[in-house]
Amino acid sequence: INAEYGVNDRVIEFQQCNLLEFSHNSGGGKRKRQAGNVFAASAVASTASFNVLASGANGDPHLVGAHGEHYEFFGQPGAVYTLFSTPQFVLNMQLWDKGPGDRYIERLGVVFRNFTHVFSTAAFHPKKFEQKLNRELVSLGGKATVSPFHIQLELCEGHKVDIAHGVALAQKNVGDIYHLDVAVTVPGCHDAYGGALGQTYQCRYATGGERFVWSQSRKVEETFRVKSLSAKTGAFARDAPCHDVASVFAGQSPMSGRSGKV
Repeated sequence: INAEYGVNDRVIEFQQCNLLEFSHNSGGGKRKRQAGNVFAASAVASTASFNVLASGANGDPHLVGAHGEHYEFFGQPGAVYTLFSTPQFVLNMQLWDKGPGDRYIERLGVVFRNFTHVFSTAAFHPKKFEQKLNRELVSLGGKATVSPFHIQLELCEGHKVDIAHGVALAQKNVGDIYHLDVAVTVPGCHDAYGGALGQTYQCRYATGGERFVWSQSRKVEETFRVKSLSAKTGAFARDAPCHDVASVFAGQSPMSGRSGKV
């Protein structure tokens, strides 16, 4: 059961007989929860429909690469790291300030041409937020589609970023944790892709000639660290044209990867 989420509206989501209730009013946001094994959904494809995403209390911090690779990324509390970089856009994630056992994405910085926006777990009115984003994105060749607790950005043809609000219920010593889950879908591999997640989308791993192996160490993780959520990294350039999908990605299939509990 799902209701539109807006001012003075209420969303109630039933998943596997558990209740997750979010409410909001003009006097400020309020969130309630009933503990239990809430169904865990993940933003794994650009065509999926999302409402509330709830993560279970257990499970290792991980990223899921473009070919199904599962690997841990602990990072430092409150630090910012590049999750994905392309010549056209950059995604920078700020990690929750507790951990490393409980490490989640708290904020996501998106840089696309002259557009920079920081997405957080704050409540929003879907229709108004979509209009606000598109006032900036459409003129740059992008598009935003917003539904309750989910934002999809198309930043060049076939390049889609799904940002979903999630909640990990009743975490030990810290209570409920509100966080972001992020999925990135692209038309195919490209060697200009980078970042902690984006590196798995490079063509050397797509062709089967080389297998992606994550070297778990603080030193390796720190190579992705940046100073701010608006940092420009990798091959990014504000005037970089979008790839011609028909030629650059000819014969390839779309690729998707995501963050779970990071």
